Amino acid sequence: MRRKAFSLIIALMLLAVSVSSVLADEVPSDWAQEHVNIAIIEGLVPAHLQSQYTQPTTRAEFCALAVTLYEGITGSVITRRVTFNDTRDINVEKAAAIGIVSGVGDNNFAPDAELTREQAATMLMRLINSVTRIQLERHAATFADNGSISSWARDAAGLMQASGIMGGVGNNTFAPRNPYTREQSIVTLLRASVFIEELFLATEVMLVDFAAKVHELTNEERVKAGLQPFGRSELLSAAAAHRAAELELNFSHTRPGGGMGPGILNEYRVTYRTAGENIARGQNSPEMVVSDWMGSQGHRQNILRQSYRNIGVGVYLDSSGRLYWVQLFTD
Repeated sequence: MRRKAFSLIIALMLLAVSVSSVLADEVPSDWAQEHVNIAIIEGLVPAHLQSQYTQPTTRAEFCALAVTLYEGITGSVITRRVTFNDTRDINVEKAAAIGIVSGVGDNNFAPDAELTREQAATMLMRLINSVTRIQLERHAATFADNGSISSWARDAAGLMQASGIMGGVGNNTFAPRNPYTREQSIVTLLRASVFIEELFLATEVMLVDFAAKVHELTNEERVKAGLQPFGRSELLSAAAAHRAAELELNFSHTRPGGGMGPGILNEYRVTYRTAGENIARGQNSPEMVVSDWMGSQGHRQNILRQSYRNIGVGVYLDSSGRLYWVQLFTD
């Protein structure tokens, strides 16, 4: 009887340890709990990934997190697909379609394989590139084990370290082939979302500043020529920004859907008798683009045309880091 009672006590103790272990796995570690909760509130964590936080993330699970972030920030559903032989996971196919992930050979993806830290860094960098379409500055990682990071992951590790999205694992080591846990994945994707928002804001501010500088430099040329400086029109500026984005699709005074560039003014209800347009691409600064325009007879004539009174300036940055510039003039 005593032996049976003792066996029962041991069984209950083992059950308690097992239940405790499961329950502990259902909540994030102390260091991650606040960030994971924020990510869940922000809608960045699919329901099926809101548990087992300390377990390694699979490659497919990370795709689900990355696609959720991409579609949430961009406000658009990924409709394209890239298929693999060993999975029909929709998030894997979406992530591959926008260039976040690639296969492991022979058109296989290994969806259930554990995600490594260097794979996570690379996917995060590609995700940021895909969302922002901004050419990111390269940074060399400074981890003590840099030599063990695969060549294809070194740029990503450097960017993750420099941006604060991913750190090391202690003793200034990156441990590139260590598994990446679910809570680590969630926390770094949350940090990536903040980084993306900051990039958007910084880029928007830069483009606004560039447009204002072009206006200023153009007016300086007008004054040198004894002409009245241009007034600034919000409607003209909005139309010019629209035209600058169109130039990525068709670098021409003809719009992608047909019609001449200044015709966009009708869409913005700008009233005018005559209008003109200057366009440019590839110049890296307002000074450079205004100099180029002033060195071109047709562009210079637009800038110094006496009958023009107002100007709108638009600047657009494409995914390769190329800038597109537009000036719209009206009388």
